[in-house]
Amino acid sequence: MHKPVLLIAALLLAVACCPCTALLPIVPQPAGRTGLPEGTAPDFTLDRLGGGTVTLSDLRGHVVVLDFWATWCTPCIESMPYLQSLNDRYSEQGVVVLAINQEESRSTVDRFINGRGYTFTVLLDTDGAVARDYGVWGIPYTVVVDQSGMPHTVWAGPEGAEAEVLRLLEP
Repeated sequence: MHKPVLLIAALLLAVACCPCTALLPIVPQPAGRTGLPEGTAPDFTLDRLGGGTVTLSDLRGHVVVLDFWATWCTPCIESMPYLQSLNDRYSEQGVVVLAINQEESRSTVDRFINGRGYTFTVLLDTDGAVARDYGVWGIPYTVVVDQSGMPHTVWAGPEGAEAEVLRLLEP
């Protein structure tokens, strides 16, 4: 076999075996170009890891960072300190960080989050319905939603979200 064919086959196998976005660039995309429905961000109500529920539409008036992730996803794990930093720096300015776990048990997620001392809000998308509504094609997958409920940008991971958060916080 030719080397280019082997390389392509290896990349396809890696993507098929690991639905995380490790091979994808962290480049912001306009919401309409990503599979995310245009218009208002799809509303949802999900169980919160610490108890209770969170409904996205209840957070109107806030900038909301939605980060879809899982405990088995290496790029997701590497992104968690960045999410914590966003939460620590901007929560007093009305920014809400919601880490939406993908289809894992409450006990698995609880061990992961509490074992590392993260304090941002963690939600449980136990059946993946919210991820489907948001057109999630791999994780980590991050959407920034403005104060009126409109999705603005999507990233393969949260690392680029701060610039968008700052832009949306400007008067």
